[in-house]
Amino acid sequence: MRRLVSAVKQDLRLQFRHGFYHVYTIISVLYIVVLRFSPQYVRELLLPVLIFSDPGMLGFYFIAALVLYEKEARSLQAVSVTPLRPSEYLLAKAISLSTLAVLASVVVAGFGWGLTPRLLLLVPVVGMCGTLVVFAGYSFVVRHNTFSMFLLQSIPVLVVLGVPILDILGLVQSPLFYLFPSHPALLAIRGIFLQGGIFVIIINTAILSIWAYIFYRIALKAHTKYILGRG
Repeated sequence: MRRLVSAVKQDLRLQFRHGFYHVYTIISVLYIVVLRFSPQYVRELLLPVLIFSDPGMLGFYFIAALVLYEKEARSLQAVSVTPLRPSEYLLAKAISLSTLAVLASVVVAGFGWGLTPRLLLLVPVVGMCGTLVVFAGYSFVVRHNTFSMFLLQSIPVLVVLGVPILDILGLVQSPLFYLFPSHPALLAIRGIFLQGGIFVIIINTAILSIWAYIFYRIALKAHTKYILGRG
C-alpha cells in the first residue's frame, strides 16, 4: 500500500508539471460556457457526452503521453527493477488520472448544470470510466515508442469508445451498443442528470467495473510482454 501511495503521488506531481491540470482547466471552462449558454434540451443531450469525454478522450491521450514520456526517460524500464509491482504501477496511473477526471467532471456538471446531491454519483461512475480508459490506453500505447505512431493507430480504439455516443444523442438505436465497453458509462452518466433510477446507475456502474477489470488484465499482460519482456 505504501508503494502504491508513493507512486500515485509521483504521478500526480508529474501530471501537474507537464500541464495536465492546465489542459483540464481550459477544457472544463469551455465545457461550462457551452452548457451555460445552451438551451435546456441541448444541455440534456450534451452533458453526458461532455462528462464522458473527460475521462474518455483526455484520459486516453494523457496515459499515452505519460507512458511515452517515461519510455523516453527510460524510467518505465527502470520500474521493472524496483519493488513497485506491475499491478501497483498500473493502479497508480489509473488512480491519479481518474482522480483528475472526477474533479473536472464534478466542476463541469456543478457549474454547467447545477449543484445537486446526485453529483456525488459521478465519483464512482467517472472514476471507473477513467480507470477503464487508462487501462485500455496503456494496453495500446505500451506497444509504441512515438506519439505520432500511437496517434495514427489509436483511431480505431477511439471509434470503438465513441460509437455509443450515437445512441446517447438519439442518432442511432441498436441493442448492439450494449456490446461496447463505454456504453454503460454513458448510460449511467445520463441517468444521473436525467433523474434515472438508482438501479440503472448501479447496474451500469457494475458492468463498467467488469469492463475495467477486463482491460486491467489486458494491460497487465501487455506490460509483462512489452516492458518486462516475458510472455
